[in-house]
Amino acid sequence: MGWLTVKHNGNILEDLKNTMIGKGYSIVAHNKKGDFIYTAIKNEKTGKVFGYVFLVFIEDEEISFKEIDESCGPLSYGASKKVINALSPTTDKTALNWRKKCLFSLKKFEKCTFKQSVGCEGEDKEYKDFIYLGRNLFKPIGEDFSIRIKDWKDYIF
Repeated sequence: MGWLTVKHNGNILEDLKNTMIGKGYSIVAHNKKGDFIYTAIKNEKTGKVFGYVFLVFIEDEEISFKEIDESCGPLSYGASKKVINALSPTTDKTALNWRKKCLFSLKKFEKCTFKQSVGCEGEDKEYKDFIYLGRNLFKPIGEDFSIRIKDWKDYIF
């Protein structure tokens, strides 16, 4: 997948619509975060709405786009709830995993409850309630230590 570069008209969303969204499709929801635009794109013929992530690069008077759809597993998880909620139901595991990761963006020191318990090495006790300390570091509520949970997003849902 390469880049598509066109003359920039000053409006990123208009450039995106005019360049990357074909006839018979429309953007029903979007948000921009950093260099990424997260979109819910509707196929007007079928009514199906799917997620697309566009990487945007602007230089001088040109704008470049690179896209990836949710079924390819974008590694950027900044889609808003509005975008995710606009998407049609799917059974595609990659798309579902991407949606799940977009919906869960913890803030530091926020309390969270995992759906499944997490045990600590060398202890018999398991935990579900944590304070998020950043990256993959969590403090079990009521304890004086923190633990690293490698694939913590898999425990949330």
